[in-house]
Amino acid sequence: MVKSNLNRGYSLQNRSGIIKALSLIGILVVVSIIFYSSLHTGRESNKASEKVTLVIANAVTGILNLPPVKPNSELFDIIHAIVRKLAHFTEYFILCVLIYLACLKFDMSVKKARLFSFLSAFVLACIDETIQFFVPGRDGRVTDVFIDASGAVIALAVIKLFDIMAFRKKQGTEN
Repeated sequence: MVKSNLNRGYSLQNRSGIIKALSLIGILVVVSIIFYSSLHTGRESNKASEKVTLVIANAVTGILNLPPVKPNSELFDIIHAIVRKLAHFTEYFILCVLIYLACLKFDMSVKKARLFSFLSAFVLACIDETIQFFVPGRDGRVTDVFIDASGAVIALAVIKLFDIMAFRKKQGTEN
């Protein structure tokens, strides 16, 4: 008996719907993590990032066979500031990539997907920093919005780089 193409088409369409839903869920998860983190008091946020900083600093010093970094030292404070800002950058890098990919899944043009993903990340960064104005021990910073936006810009640059590499690879296989 011959299988109908209708059944095959339906399952592909259903799979596409699942992929679209998962792309939106990914965005919601990242945005939830960002806003949840913003709702922590300054003290809670600082304690959490200090733990991460200590793990990273000790891993690096262990690899390089250096003495461990002591908490509350000047070096620790510098590393801690870098870790906190890299967290901002990384969150919005990931968010921008997820929004961009979701836009493509919903058949948005590449140009519109780039613009929409950047503007969405930028607006969410502004909302994120505004939330922090109302949390004890926190303050919203314009510099953090710029760091977040730079994460989105670099994400789009990396995506563009991958697009260029894929195009060149495709051109090479066609010749």
